[in-house]
Amino acid sequence: FIVIPNHPEGTVGDAAIATVLHYQRTTIFSASDSLKNKIINFGDWEQYVSVCCLRNHGRIGERVVANQIYVHSKLMVVDDRVTLCGSANINDRSMLGSRDSEVDVITRVAQSGEGATPSTMNDQNLAVSSFAKSLRVDLMAEHLGISQANPALGDPCGPELWALWRDVASTNAQIHTRVFPQMASNSTQTVDQFLGLQDASPDVAQAKELENVRGHLFEYPEDFLKADHEAGKLVLAAVDNLDVLGEVFH
Repeated sequence: FIVIPNHPEGTVGDAAIATVLHYQRTTIFSASDSLKNKIINFGDWEQYVSVCCLRNHGRIGERVVANQIYVHSKLMVVDDRVTLCGSANINDRSMLGSRDSEVDVITRVAQSGEGATPSTMNDQNLAVSSFAKSLRVDLMAEHLGISQANPALGDPCGPELWALWRDVASTNAQIHTRVFPQMASNSTQTVDQFLGLQDASPDVAQAKELENVRGHLFEYPEDFLKADHEAGKLVLAAVDNLDVLGEVFH
């Protein structure tokens, strides 16, 4: 379960923002060694990984409005046993070691003892971290718009949670695409197209559908800016010669 921003903070047309979107799409979806194409070797990648974002909508006076909930946290929960939470970003400022100061905190628990609690993982009984599990359950419940007591949340590898997560994310995304044409979507494949929609009014006739939105979870639009990405229009020319990863992982 991966949750990322709809797009970086700032104007999508700005070169720096577009460059981030270029490399984000490259590493997750399009490159031959992207996450998607690595998993396709084992079958339908969407049965293994879900990439989502968070949004909210409401009313200002008579206007219906929507915006992304910007995911700025760097948080990982692994098998309800380990959590990693920190401030470091995957960029030169955080990774070179000579610029920004960063801190990350990791928690883990042994198979038994203080902090361990019985649980289920892929229908198998095992001990997990009570902190890691409660953190995951709280976040997933909030994103899905359900109670923390919902039994589907118990097993993170269970088919019930996977089906619920995929259904909520997909349904919410379809509703927002119909009501809010200015939001990032699979049908918006160029920067010019996206910017041209920013003054578009919500579809009032479709607005009643917003009552069917659950929680804040939305499927990430894989094809957002796809045409510009494939045409090489997103990446800064100057970035081609910037070997930040070479300096970090030398």
